[in-house]
Amino acid sequence: MTILPVEYNVSILKGAEFTQDFIWADENNVLINLTGYTAKLKMRETIDAADSFVSLTDSAGITLGGVAGTIAVVITGAVTGALTERGGVYDLVLTSSGGIPYKLFFGTVNIVKSASR
Repeated sequence: MTILPVEYNVSILKGAEFTQDFIWADENNVLINLTGYTAKLKMRETIDAADSFVSLTDSAGITLGGVAGTIAVVITGAVTGALTERGGVYDLVLTSSGGIPYKLFFGTVNIVKSASR
C-alpha cells in the first residue's frame, strides 16, 4: 500500500491540553483496521534537530481505535505548559504488525502563549 502523507499544521496553546483526532482510510474511503499497529509522534524545532520536544507513542499520548481507523493524540497541559520552544515540525508514523512504517501526517507546530494567565 502506497501512502502519501497529509500536511496538517497545528497550533498548541501553551499550558492547555492539546487534543487532535485523525482518521486513516484508504483511497476508497474504507477505514484502515489499526489493530496490531504501533504509533509515534515526534515534534522537533527543525526537521534536522537531534532532540524532540514532544515524543508520544501508542503507550503514552496516542490511542489507536482499531477497526474504526481512528488515532487520538493528547498532549497534557502539564507538558504544553513546560514547552520553551516557539514552534517546529512534527510527523505521525504508524507501523504495521509486519514492521512496515507509514508516515500519515506531518506539518508545522506553532506554540501559542496565552495572554490570560
